[in-house]
Amino acid sequence: MMKKGASLLEVVIAIGLISVVLMSLVTLSSKSVSNSNVSKEKNQATRHTQETIEWLRRERDASWSSLDAHVQANSTWCMSQNSWTISGTCNNQPIPNTQFTRQVTFNKPEADVIEVAVVTQWQDSGNTHESRSATILTKWQ
Repeated sequence: MMKKGASLLEVVIAIGLISVVLMSLVTLSSKSVSNSNVSKEKNQATRHTQETIEWLRRERDASWSSLDAHVQANSTWCMSQNSWTISGTCNNQPIPNTQFTRQVTFNKPEADVIEVAVVTQWQDSGNTHESRSATILTKWQ
């Protein structure tokens, strides 16, 4: 004797499998969007970090003595904007119109050498992310 149609058990199993597959696709899509946002934010943070490195190079090229006067060994500057306005402990002042904070740490191993480390940070879903860059500025003129 042949059975025609599907039994209730087969239908329930098929619906269960389809549900698992659909939930996996939704989770995968959600994770993909999240990774895309983090990547976009990482690119923006890297741009802000590099802007500060380039600004410091222009400061050096304009006047080494002026740059040297602002920098003390092991000093930290909060750079919400690329200017010499806030020194010392950072109060998480964001870069204008962004969610990013940026700080620059200077070290002077020699009289005509300044080591620079720039860190741009942001929060996303309770996690702290950052972009870091470092360079060495010398009195080359």
